[in-house]
Amino acid sequence: MYIGATTYPLLNYIPNIFETILICTILLTVSLNVIVRLLVRGRVDRVFSGLGIGTHLSGTLLALIFPPG
Repeated sequence: MYIGATTYPLLNYIPNIFETILICTILLTVSLNVIVRLLVRGRVDRVFSGLGIGTHLSGTLLALIFPPG
């Protein structure tokens, strides 16, 4: 059985690269949001409040981790 030198098609890497770029964009956005809140207010009340996630989670575990006020 002969196994020749084959190359992996570069088109198979495109979804991985795209997903990596999206994850990096999300992490950059969240970190810049935290930095700006620290500079403007001096504290971070809720990390995800801009997404509408932290506004109605007062009785959940997230509210215990990030207490309001």
